[in-house]
Amino acid sequence: MELGPPNTQLDWANYLETVVFQQLPKAGSGDRTGVVVLNGMYPINRTINIPRHVKLLGKWRPQWHSNDSCGFKATDDFAGPVMLKWNPHRSGSRTHWYSNFGAGMENIFLHCKEGVGGAEFVGSQQASTLDKVHIRYFGSATGLKIAGDTYTIRRLFVDPIGQGVPSQTVEGSIGIQHYGVRLVHIMLESVTVHNCGVGLKLGDATGIHSVNFETETTDVPLLLTYNIRNSRFLNNRFLHSNATVKIDRIRFPKGWDLEITGRDLNARKIILPSGEVHNIPEVYRLHVQDLWLK
Repeated sequence: MELGPPNTQLDWANYLETVVFQQLPKAGSGDRTGVVVLNGMYPINRTINIPRHVKLLGKWRPQWHSNDSCGFKATDDFAGPVMLKWNPHRSGSRTHWYSNFGAGMENIFLHCKEGVGGAEFVGSQQASTLDKVHIRYFGSATGLKIAGDTYTIRRLFVDPIGQGVPSQTVEGSIGIQHYGVRLVHIMLESVTVHNCGVGLKLGDATGIHSVNFETETTDVPLLLTYNIRNSRFLNNRFLHSNATVKIDRIRFPKGWDLEITGRDLNARKIILPSGEVHNIPEVYRLHVQDLWLK
C-alpha cells in the first residue's frame, strides 16, 4: 500500500494505525502483513505501533538531510519514548520474540527529537531486514533497539545530533541496543554510529556477526553487559573513542566467544569486568576470551 504525499494537517500516527494497517491482508497468524510505501517525510506526534509482519519502504534512498528523504519526523509536541515500535507477538502472558516474519524498514529516515528514540524493532528470519535507514536527532535517548533472530541490518547510520551542531559525544546516548530477551544470529553490515556514549550495547546475544562497524566520537563503541557467544566483529573502524571494547559482565566465562579485528586510531584498549585494561595495537585481530582466560 502506498501513502499519498505528506500532509501536515493529518494525524499520521492515527491514520496509519486505524486506516492503512487495517487495509493490509492478514497473515496465517491473523496479524496484518505487507509493505507500506512512503512518499516523503510524515510528521507524527506519538509512537506508531506497527503490526509485526509489516515493512516500511521509502520510495528513494535516504539523503543526508531529512527534508529530502522518506520517513517520519517527530513534532515538537511528540508524546512517547520512541517513534516506531514493532510489537512482539503475545499469547496470553507469554511474549514471543522470534515470530515477526517480514518486519522491516528500507530507505527510511527517522528524524527524532531530544529524548525520543527512533525505533524498537523486532524481526525474525531472512524475510526481515533493516536496510538503508538513517536515525538522527534523538539526543540522550537510544537510536535503535533490536530484538529477534536471524535477520540482517545493513547500511545503517545513527547519530543523536544533526545539522548545524558540531560533532561531540552526547552523554547518555546509545546508538543501538539489544532489548527484550536473547538476540540470536544477527548480521550487521556497514553500520555507522556517531557521537554516542555507547555505539552498540549487547546483553545475552548469540551469533552476532558484524562487518564494517564504524564509530566516531563515541566513548565506547562496543559494550557487553551479560554474556556474548559465538560472535564476530570484523574490520571495525573506531575513531575518537575512550575504549575499543568494554565488558561489564561475563555470565559464563568458559562458554563465551568474541573475535574482533580492525583498526582503532585512539583508544586501543579492552576493559574487562575486573577493571583490568588490556592495551591493543592500532591494527588488531583478537579472540577477546583469551585475555579473560589467561
